[in-house]
Amino acid sequence: MKKILFFIIFFFCVAALVFLSVRKYEERKKDVAFRNEINSYLYNRGEGEFGWGRRLMRTTGISPIQ
Repeated sequence: MKKILFFIIFFFCVAALVFLSVRKYEERKKDVAFRNEINSYLYNRGEGEFGWGRRLMRTTGISPIQ
């Protein structure tokens, strides 16, 4: 009985933490600096707005913007 009660409490604590962190992420997503940080990370990985072009240049040497 104690184990079941422990798991129920543990589950609700984890669910609350996930809910709060998602809400905080949604608030931060509206922040321009945070959005720019994520976009620059994706751009450097080659998956941002013009990231496909960066990847194309890195792999083939062809520039998509000429």
